[in-house]
Amino acid sequence: MSMFSVVVPVLNGELYLRQCLHSILTQEVKPEIIVIDGGSTDKTLTILQEYREHIDYFETGMDKGIADAFNRGISRAHGEYIGILNSDDYWEKDTLGKVAAHVAADSSVGIIHGSCRFIPVAGDSYIKKPNPIALKRYMSVYHPTMFVRKEVYELVGNYSLNYRYAMDSEWLHRACSKNIE
Repeated sequence: MSMFSVVVPVLNGELYLRQCLHSILTQEVKPEIIVIDGGSTDKTLTILQEYREHIDYFETGMDKGIADAFNRGISRAHGEYIGILNSDDYWEKDTLGKVAAHVAADSSVGIIHGSCRFIPVAGDSYIKKPNPIALKRYMSVYHPTMFVRKEVYELVGNYSLNYRYAMDSEWLHRACSKNIE
């Protein structure tokens, strides 16, 4: 069993999916890869077929939105820590190595998160650092940078299907209310 599982939710992700999968496959620490496709109609399924030998679990079909895809992927995960990486996002080199080092230094941590590089269509990229203290006012921890211990998901519960865009923020608020760090 891998220390890490990564859930890749995708819907019509042909533009960036290869970059996303490549960033996962080139990590020094190898995760379990779970892909949840929401019924893509572009070339996403063809791309996923190219990577099939590297994907540990894959399903496709209509879902109830991204929170549903998150939940279905998490339910299939076997790793101690679960990351969610959207198909249009990617990890920097040795992301999992850095997270593994953090876990080795403090094995009691329930949620690990980091900075997120934003790459706008026009202009220079910029980095946003997480600010968990500000979560009461605005979303300041970014789910593509989070790694959550599987038992934390069991304690906090699933992402709510009632939130189309803020499911990660609402989930983090529930985790904070349980004093999970």
